[in-house]
Amino acid sequence: MKVVFIANVPGVGRSDEVKEVSDAYARNFLFPKRLAKIASRDVLTAQQQRQQRQDQAQAEAVTNAAQEINRLQKVTVRLTAPASDQGRLFAAIHADTVTAALRRQYHVKLTDVEIEPPDFKQLGDHPALIRWPVGRTCAINILITNEPA
Repeated sequence: MKVVFIANVPGVGRSDEVKEVSDAYARNFLFPKRLAKIASRDVLTAQQQRQQRQDQAQAEAVTNAAQEINRLQKVTVRLTAPASDQGRLFAAIHADTVTAALRRQYHVKLTDVEIEPPDFKQLGDHPALIRWPVGRTCAINILITNEPA
C-alpha cells in the first residue's frame, strides 16, 4: 500500500515522503497513530502544492538574505557601553544587542540570524560573522567605545 508519511517514523520514512509499505503495517500501526495517510490523488496533489510553497519560501529567503548581505558587506556597527579602565565591559554585549543596532543604524530586517561570536566583553574593534538560516554568511565589524561618564 502506498502511503504519505505525516510524521517521521524512524527506520521507515520521513515526513511528506511517499513510500510503499505492507497493508497490515499501515492499517495496524501507521493509520491508528496518525503517522501516515493513504497516498490518494488528493493527498498527493496537496503534498505537491505544499512542497512548491516550501520551495518558493526557501527561494524567497535566499533572495532576502542575498539582499541583506549586499547591504551589510563590511559594515561597522558602532556601540557604546560602560567599561573599566582596563577596557573590559561591565556587562557583555550580546548578539541581540548587535542585531538591534544593525536594525537601527542600517535599517535592515534581520530575522533568525546568528551572530558569531555571541557576545563581546572588551572595548575595541571586533570582527563578527552573521549567519542566515539559508546557509549564507556576511562579515561585519563591531566597534565598541566607552560610554561617557
